Amino acid sequence: MKHVMILGAGIMQIPALEIAREMGWKTFCVDRDADAPAVPLCDHFLPIDLKDRVGLAKAAIAYKEKYGLDGVMTVGTDFSPSVAWVAEKAGLPGIPFQTALDASDKVRMRAKFEEAGLPSPGYIEMSPEMGPLTPLETLSFPLVVKPVDNMGARGVRRVDNEAELIEAIGKAITFSRSDRAIVEEFLEGDEFSIDALVYNGKVEIYGIADRHIYFPPYFIEMGHTIPSIADEETLRVIIETFKEAVKAVGIENGAAKGDIKFSRGKAWIGEIAARLSGGFMSGWTYPYCSGRSAVREALKICTGMEPDFNVKVEDRYTAERAFISIPGKIGSLENLETAHKMQLVKDLFILKDEGDEVDFPRNNVEKVGNVIASGKDRTRAVNAAERAARSIFVRLERNNPKTAEYLGSLEEFPPAAFSEKSEALTKLAEQYGPADFANLPFDEWEAVQVPKDIISPDAADWQGRKVSEVFKTVTGEFKLEKGEASLFSYYFWTALLRGSLQGATWFLESIKEK
Repeated sequence: MKHVMILGAGIMQIPALEIAREMGWKTFCVDRDADAPAVPLCDHFLPIDLKDRVGLAKAAIAYKEKYGLDGVMTVGTDFSPSVAWVAEKAGLPGIPFQTALDASDKVRMRAKFEEAGLPSPGYIEMSPEMGPLTPLETLSFPLVVKPVDNMGARGVRRVDNEAELIEAIGKAITFSRSDRAIVEEFLEGDEFSIDALVYNGKVEIYGIADRHIYFPPYFIEMGHTIPSIADEETLRVIIETFKEAVKAVGIENGAAKGDIKFSRGKAWIGEIAARLSGGFMSGWTYPYCSGRSAVREALKICTGMEPDFNVKVEDRYTAERAFISIPGKIGSLENLETAHKMQLVKDLFILKDEGDEVDFPRNNVEKVGNVIASGKDRTRAVNAAERAARSIFVRLERNNPKTAEYLGSLEEFPPAAFSEKSEALTKLAEQYGPADFANLPFDEWEAVQVPKDIISPDAADWQGRKVSEVFKTVTGEFKLEKGEASLFSYYFWTALLRGSLQGATWFLESIKEK
């Protein structure tokens, strides 16, 4: 029986804990949140912040002396340096601490890629002490600004001018544990995620997924589909470049996760991390489509055992899709059970709950939840995941000022659910003035017109809901009939086009309450 220390007790660590238990191993988990979702699966648990390397090492050594400890690992967190630190201090297998830093600090990582001559975006490091316009000497717009040492696209955004650059650098630094940002060349192209394990220098690929990124200037992954449908030559170049990047960073034994962008005929290295991916890929979507687990073999490697890279690969497709919300506070989450029971749906994850504040996502940790579907046909798996995500309704608290502000805003971000503009709405706005959703003047229900020139009935929102479907759902629920253009109609259509089903429902429920 092995004893393994796992950093983190969140959703992403659940597969590692379940597999360790299945193998008859004992787990020692650490997380600053004593109420983290995976805590009940841990054999031993201590509430320790994963940034507290000294505290983590002290706890590991104490556990080793009392029970024995064979390895330490993490999955889906950005704390591979903490893992390496603990391994060194407690005498456990693992990569050197300096290697872990090279695989988590984007500036150090870029320098390694440069030394190896690998395709990597041009970059400049920024800190509060450095002039904010320094990048303009060597880079040109558009640029991407990121914190040097964080994950989940926190603080990451595209910038197209000096004013945006200065603001974005300041924001990115607030998400950095070392108060630094990196400004990179922006590359247009398809994005891919790769999971791999490395044993004695041999890199074994555990899945390549197509990433689906939306909502500029931010980079929000609304899901991924695995395996990738890129052509064989593109995949060959991606894998070769990825393996060279893993070598350049210096990972000899352990996990390696890569973000790759294919642009200008090359595979450009966005990131190499010394861990398995978050985003449900390593623990769920790849095992569903392949029948083999990177997490299982990563557990073996972290304890000094030889992994089994010869497990037969099955031939299936898996799609993960997110569902999101406009700004406000969640009143209720509806149709969850229905979505979970849909054909091909394997899992449903809820990241926000009733009473939680929500915002339109600016990073990948601000989504409401995720759905995973899997099957032998790619199209059917994708459709199943998207249909399930679309069926879930996030009903918002009535008369919430954040929702009112969003529905009445003309800013480009957060974006409107249906981005097409209409002459009819413009004329109504000129007639009635700006839509002030914070001070709704209505005291009774009215009929609502269906202006044919507003937008195509087949236009779809972020989750794939068509205008015609949203209109039918809302007018049916609230028993509204067709009528003439009015102030009510203007507010109704503004709410619907800005916030889709959520916006229109919120508007009707809010005026009804008043």
